[in-house]
Amino acid sequence: MIKMTTFLALPLEKMWKTRRLSLPTTIATMNASMSRIEPLRRGFTIVELLVVITIIVILAAMTLVVYNNLQNGSYDAAVKSDLDNASGLFESFRVSSSAAHQFPRTKTPDLDSLNVTATKNSYDVTTTVNYVYCINTTDYQSFALVALSKTGSVFLITQDGFQNTTITKADFSSGTNICNTKLGLGLVSSGMYAANTWQTWVHS
Repeated sequence: MIKMTTFLALPLEKMWKTRRLSLPTTIATMNASMSRIEPLRRGFTIVELLVVITIIVILAAMTLVVYNNLQNGSYDAAVKSDLDNASGLFESFRVSSSAAHQFPRTKTPDLDSLNVTATKNSYDVTTTVNYVYCINTTDYQSFALVALSKTGSVFLITQDGFQNTTITKADFSSGTNICNTKLGLGLVSSGMYAANTWQTWVHS
């Protein structure tokens, strides 16, 4: 009986010693491994922040350029649409309302009788005039409608459609200058006759 107990105790004692010896060794191994792990980084360096800020500024500038281009395009498109619609009304007046089949000759009653509209926030309102209606005073069979967009672009439409023009923003000092000097026509009316002050025949 004594021999059996001694026989069993020897492996147990050996196993216990082995486990007692292996525990510190395991902890030491873990500590050594953890010491090799790179500490967590906290925050950004100044250089990294500057790079991020630079990228944000560049993206914001690009977005602003795209937005301005879209906005300017919408201004010009609105002005051209206004001129095209007005031209249609003038042609309708010539065909249907004028006994002599002439384009509108006067502000009152001719232009006042038409429902001419303009997208007024699309026009340059810093000049004296920006929307000028001229007519050929010989036979009243031809006209010109000239407009200045908020972008500084000048658009000219006649009875034959849109035309290229050499008129610039500087020429919009008066309706007479546009019609008589630049186009060799007679002035009927300036839709805007003072800075941001529109004639009653031009509706919003």
